Amino acid sequence: MSSDTPKPITSEALDQRTIAEFSAAIAPVAIEPAVVARLHVQIQADIAGSGTDVVRQADGKWRALLQGVEVKILHVDRGGGTQTALWRLMPGARIPPHSHLKEEECLVLEGSVVNEDISYLKGDYLYTDAGSEHSEFVSPYGALLLVRNELLPSP
Repeated sequence: MSSDTPKPITSEALDQRTIAEFSAAIAPVAIEPAVVARLHVQIQADIAGSGTDVVRQADGKWRALLQGVEVKILHVDRGGGTQTALWRLMPGARIPPHSHLKEEECLVLEGSVVNEDISYLKGDYLYTDAGSEHSEFVSPYGALLLVRNELLPSP
């Protein structure tokens, strides 16, 4: 640091009471939505360069998979033949019996699903081995699931 550069203010330079008074005296500033949007774009660009992929709630596209079931793909691992997606099930939605070529992981984020008279609720996690068979799943009241499974067919 050059001699012209001010030293940062630390708790060693100011007592806690003075720091609290300064903090209370600073008025919040409203930031225009356009500025916030530009900051989000810049942050996402910085994160993208770090090996981290971000899908914000408003990003991505929901697509119909079955009647009453929509899927939003979050990540695709083509090498492993799997994907991670959100599944949104409307009340009464049904997922027919099916088999798994790959292992599957499912976390119930909201609502519930029922399989073979067992209800799986918010926070419940299901793991299915590759080669397993599932009987029908039903969502009487709707659900939001985070699912990592084999790649789904393209629309």
